[in-house]
Formats: sequence, structure tokens, C-alpha cells
Amino acid sequence: GAFNQTGGTTRFNGSNTSISGSVNLYSISIPSGKSLRLNSNARLGISGNFSLFGSFDANPDTQTTVEFSGVNNQVIPAGDYSNLILKNGNTKTHHIVLR
Repeated sequence: GAFNQTGGTTRFNGSNTSISGSVNLYSISIPSGKSLRLNSNARLGISGNFSLFGSFDANPDTQTTVEFSGVNNQVIPAGDYSNLILKNGNTKTHHIVLR
């Protein structure tokens, strides 16, 4: 099944946190010194803000997907993405590498 969050901020406070399956979050925060990795074939949807001060590994060699679907402006953190989906209009600002 999928986890769907419609408001608030999910804060990843672990030093080796990972996501498997399909997760839709509103806003996420990865503090300094903390990390988040997508496991093989994982899907992460973000409809709010992505605050990145730690480390984010989209694990691009394993067909992961990151989707930014906010109706407001969103900033896409620099990174290496396998499948990146941008939808729902407004400005999407990025400094990324696409494979």
C-alpha cells in the first residue's frame, strides 16, 4: 500500500533512513547530518516543500521516482534522479542532473 500525507512536514531525523514502496508526503525536511535514501523502485511524491540540509540519495541506478506535484512554487534539490516528474503548474526551480 501507499502512505499519503495531506499536510504538515515529515522530518527525517535518522542518519540512515530509507523509503520503500510508494510514499506521498506534503512537506519534508532532512536536517544537517541526517540522510534519506530511496530503496530500489521506491516512489516519493512531494506536494509541498523539500528542505534539504542533510543528504538525499534518490538511488538513480534502481529506477526510483521522485514526483513534485505542488500547486505552489517548489524548489527541487540538486541531485541525481532516475525518474523525475514535475506536475500541477507553478514554478519548479532546480539545479539537478537528469539521467
